[in-house]
Amino acid sequence: MEAEAFVSKDINHILDVGLSVIPKDSLVARVIGKVREWVAEDGDWMKTRQRIEDSHGYDKFHGVCHVIPNHAIMIMAVLYASTDFDEAMHIINTCGWDTDCNSGNVGCLVATMLGLSAFQGPYDWRGPLADRALISSADGGYSINNAVRISYDIANIGRRLAGYKTLEPPKSGAQFHFSLSGSTQGFQLSRPAGVQQSISATLQQRVDSQHGPGLAIDVENFGQEQDQLEVLTQTFTPKEVLYMKTYELMASPLVYPGQIVTAKIRASSERDGQVVVGLRLKVYSRNDELVTIDGPSATLKPGEESSLIWTLPDEMDSQPIQKIGIALSPSTAISYRGTVWLDSLSWTGVPNMVVRKPQQEPCEFWRRAWVNGADNFSTSSFIIAQGQGEGIITYGTREWDNYSVTVPNFMIKFGAPAGVAIRVQGLNRYYAVFFIEDKRITLVKAVDAQRIELASEAFTWDLDQKYKVILTACDDLIQVRVGNVELKVADSQYASGGIGLIATDGCVSADSFLIAPTSSA
Repeated sequence: MEAEAFVSKDINHILDVGLSVIPKDSLVARVIGKVREWVAEDGDWMKTRQRIEDSHGYDKFHGVCHVIPNHAIMIMAVLYASTDFDEAMHIINTCGWDTDCNSGNVGCLVATMLGLSAFQGPYDWRGPLADRALISSADGGYSINNAVRISYDIANIGRRLAGYKTLEPPKSGAQFHFSLSGSTQGFQLSRPAGVQQSISATLQQRVDSQHGPGLAIDVENFGQEQDQLEVLTQTFTPKEVLYMKTYELMASPLVYPGQIVTAKIRASSERDGQVVVGLRLKVYSRNDELVTIDGPSATLKPGEESSLIWTLPDEMDSQPIQKIGIALSPSTAISYRGTVWLDSLSWTGVPNMVVRKPQQEPCEFWRRAWVNGADNFSTSSFIIAQGQGEGIITYGTREWDNYSVTVPNFMIKFGAPAGVAIRVQGLNRYYAVFFIEDKRITLVKAVDAQRIELASEAFTWDLDQKYKVILTACDDLIQVRVGNVELKVADSQYASGGIGLIATDGCVSADSFLIAPTSSA
């Protein structure tokens, strides 16, 4: 139905397409038929809602959240309000039951049918969200996301399936390019604590007639010495997740020390005054408070543009970067009035950093930067235990390509195989060095349920002994060194990905991970 909604605004046609692929005598099909009849007879969604309660309510089915009652009210909502997104949301949320899933499904279908016009009613659906998306995923670098990135990915999946060339990434592949109508890609405007509230400022995606699309920050009354504005977007888990007890968000940060951040900025030629624009990070610290780290800045006169380039320093105590963006402040006592444009913001390269437990205790988010696929992951160190089968914790994103990871003190407490992974793409796709029970080390490729041995050599290892493990990926060359043993293989299936620590039927530990770029010979 959602696929058909891209090409049709006729809800009855879309329902018929969905019904064509399920059995006509199935309970779902029969319920849809009943709801269609009731909607045609009633003309009042509250009356139809009562009919659904009486005939297909929760009390008629086993379990706590049965699909049939919820399916019935979703069908009802789209039949009554397929041309009005606001009303569709009003109906489906007022109906109760499984409101989060129901409103998500109804909202997706109706918004796909109507396009961006769905959000042009009296309510601001996009502003508070800023097109952000939090996706709890084993692919940790995809969890902190936004509608633009997801839209391009979905479109390119469809194009590949159809045999078309994928879309060229806008602005040389910048992660934040503001090319789609109205999307701020998670960027929001804020004022640091204690800053004057007299500043008038707004933030929106717009198209500049000369330069094309970008993020426009319109500023008035910007002239006091203490005035400052922040325009930031999330790159890691926000602190609010501590209050979200039902679903745990698994995520890794998007950006890391050693990577090169570039922001292209300009000031509009209209208006007057000068403005200072600088790169800014928000990083977790002691007690999980966010601290500010500022990078390069430039002073812009009307009509001037600049590129801010910053190699992020490894001076953050292994704490995750939670936000990135720019900060604005006046350059003189003369008030600035005008528009500052953030044309794009991007980062390139792989990390050059040490990952260890931070010294700034107490703190928790260093651990939340790892996707936990193990039975137990210590809250105080890199110790994982797996009662049965394989357990893994992972860190990083699929943008990491040519790099090495060194674990100075890798230790197996008990159980095997156990090891260190590189170019991790989820829980079951990676390269790894494994310490095997029969006193060997092996280079392994994980492909879903398979563990394919690529190279192996005898190595007499023992429990509770520390080993220095160096694992390197450069182009299609994967190699490992443990002591005097070195293994090398050529394999090109995984071109990029993060790191991992693996235990099987046992427990392993590591004190730190040293990540550094490698280059082709």
